[in-house]
Amino acid sequence: MAGPNVPQARAGSEIPWSEVGDGWHVVLYDASRANPIGPGDIAERPVLAYLVSPDATLYQAVAWPAGEGPDMIADLAGTHLLVVGSTGDGRFYQVADLRDGSKTTVQVPETGLLDGPWPPVGLTRPTGKNLIVWGSDGTTEWLERWALGGTVLARVSERPYAGWSDTFSWLYGYDGLKVVVGHGSDLAYVKISGEPLRDLMVPADRICEPARWWDADTVLARCRNADSTYGYYFQLWLIPTDGTPGVPLTSLPPSPEVVDFGYVDAWPTEGQVLLQWSGDCGASNVQALQPDGTGVSLETPWMEGIDGYRLLDVVDGIATIHTWRGCDASEGSLDAMGLDGALVRHLVPIIGDARGVIGSAGLATVYP
Repeated sequence: MAGPNVPQARAGSEIPWSEVGDGWHVVLYDASRANPIGPGDIAERPVLAYLVSPDATLYQAVAWPAGEGPDMIADLAGTHLLVVGSTGDGRFYQVADLRDGSKTTVQVPETGLLDGPWPPVGLTRPTGKNLIVWGSDGTTEWLERWALGGTVLARVSERPYAGWSDTFSWLYGYDGLKVVVGHGSDLAYVKISGEPLRDLMVPADRICEPARWWDADTVLARCRNADSTYGYYFQLWLIPTDGTPGVPLTSLPPSPEVVDFGYVDAWPTEGQVLLQWSGDCGASNVQALQPDGTGVSLETPWMEGIDGYRLLDVVDGIATIHTWRGCDASEGSLDAMGLDGALVRHLVPIIGDARGVIGSAGLATVYP
């Protein structure tokens, strides 16, 4: 699709699938006008999903007409992209196949509850051909594995309903056979059938959410104090799946009087670790882990006007980041930078008066 508000891109039929892998990314690009000054200034335009190569070649994989596009990427697995959007009829969930551009709308029941995981649905690994879906009746909450058509294949976990702060979190294993499930102060390793394997050792007085696989036997988890001593400040821990105690990756601040969310993700690379720091109102940056568990922000003078950025992955010494402007991250781009914070290249810039990149995901993993 060509136009004054979209980047140059090749057709999805030209994607060199044999080359797609680490260093490739998927973005949602909204061509709609950014920051309209009033109802008469609103210009709804298409939303497009691009597959982006490491050298900044874009391939248009999926397209949504003006006014019908999603708002965010919820998950990416294999060649399947899970997106969430809203229309006048309410919220919708769709799984798009990047190979042919087809879209399957998933009917996720509304619970009527304000508190639960967001988003309440994810893709299974490694193919993304099934879903993991949260549900609750207000007394009990559960995670189920679904086929795309809505058939329940298994109940993976069931617990008493705990509200937002203690609700479910999950991390699929790469092989698609096991899941790490978080709920309140518990982390459990289970089969996708729901059969328990073992409880993982959560640090004392912590509530932990699995973030990513650090290696074949270790989960990176973001943990906060159960008694809210540090508010919603997250500390990163490395927790083994054999049930032995974990070790902290980052430290807690010297004072519990903090208003940011701390460190929510990390990526090891070339003898160092990059940390993802998150704050309020879109504030977000990448920092280098120090020996004492603190982080030091990277020097990024080229980011003038940028309010926040998120690390997607690091491949061959290049960090790919999603940068944005505004408290709501409503205008964004995809960029590549060195481990020192220097700009390497713009991968997907904002074109014209468009909102640009509103969602992003990478295909790379920390291991193998």
